[in-house]
Amino acid sequence: MKCIQCGTDNKLKERYENQGKCKNCGHEFAFELRTATPYYLSKVTDTFFQNLIIGISVNNTLNFTSKQLFYFLHRKLKPKNYLFKSKGLDITSYIVINALITFTLGNALYEDYKSPIVYFIIAGAVGLLNIGLTLINSSPMNLTDQELQKNSRVLYTLGVIIIGTGVLGSLVAWEYWEIISLLVGVIAIYSGKVVKNRKSELVEKLAISEARFLELLNRWESINSKIPRRLAPAQEYNIPTQVNFDVTAYSFDRLVVCDSADIAQFLIANNFHFENNCAILSITGYPQSIFDTTMQMLRRNPELKVYALHNCTSEGLCVVHRLSTSPDWFKDTNVTIIDIGITPRQVLANKNNLLVEKSSLTVDEVQLPNEIRSTLTLQELQWLQAGNFVNLESFKPQQLIQIIQRRISNSSNLENNTSLLVDSGSSDTSIYMSESFG
Repeated sequence: MKCIQCGTDNKLKERYENQGKCKNCGHEFAFELRTATPYYLSKVTDTFFQNLIIGISVNNTLNFTSKQLFYFLHRKLKPKNYLFKSKGLDITSYIVINALITFTLGNALYEDYKSPIVYFIIAGAVGLLNIGLTLINSSPMNLTDQELQKNSRVLYTLGVIIIGTGVLGSLVAWEYWEIISLLVGVIAIYSGKVVKNRKSELVEKLAISEARFLELLNRWESINSKIPRRLAPAQEYNIPTQVNFDVTAYSFDRLVVCDSADIAQFLIANNFHFENNCAILSITGYPQSIFDTTMQMLRRNPELKVYALHNCTSEGLCVVHRLSTSPDWFKDTNVTIIDIGITPRQVLANKNNLLVEKSSLTVDEVQLPNEIRSTLTLQELQWLQAGNFVNLESFKPQQLIQIIQRRISNSSNLENNTSLLVDSGSSDTSIYMSESFG
């Protein structure tokens, strides 16, 4: 194991003899492979954790939250999925299984019927069985989108093989076999289409618990001091701040409202407000010390655009409604509100690898307003009621910043942007939302 201070490689015996310290410079190792449990934590060496910090901060240029580091560690530790690795192997498996069963049963029955028709009937029955099993195994609750698409391709290929085999078989044996193979092949192809249209509802199991992550984090910082770019949890308290009068005379063209103070702090710490000429607040009023002053400045601008950034949770979905109905925000104004957060519709339609988690909360416990319920489909409501959610902090810092910038940029021309959906149910406030995230 290499020392992160001097780069010296220390063998297990040498680390043991030096009480867990580097034999060259005496720097203490934060992690010891011998005590790593479960087994995948054996990846977590000092060098691994150092590279993790460098990676998430983009060479120490971006600030990040502890939660973002937690999710980043999960992605590095999660076991690889070795299922459905090779399309050729899957098709070969089908062919081999079909051939073995067909010839084994066919040989046993041929003695009784003395006809090659037996082989074709058994082959057709086995083909139907394989199609049925593949359909059953292609559950959106158990497979990712990539695995569902893989099974779809398997069924398509199986259908083509069955039809082709049937045509050849009808030339040398039973003429009715062509009809049977065509029927089974069409069923396989249609089943492939059904599987292709399915969307994964798989909830990702985290590779490490938050409690275990905090142990690793505290251990690292106890040895190597606090991680410079890691943000402490946002402190939501009101400390009076004197704002220069000349500054308050100005306003902003844009406001980003986050559903959590941590995300607002993350954007502010990375100078998102300077680089994108916008104010940043949280729906809870963070930063409280300048909240009232900032709102006064914002209300001066009749062309203000407000961007609601939120997690895909029932609470997050309430942000837009609160912005348009609360007197603390923009009730009875003609301000334009654009939803750039994550919605269930986007998650269910998304083909990328969003990290979907499951909580014990349900929509009924949170009590969604009727105005929000009416915008959700039955499938979206069921997804929320099952406790599913997607956290904005599951995105890497650089990726999240780029997504927000892109979504703000894409909404610059609302009238001609066909990717934005208009909610015409509001009286004065115009509300827009996008069908995709990222």
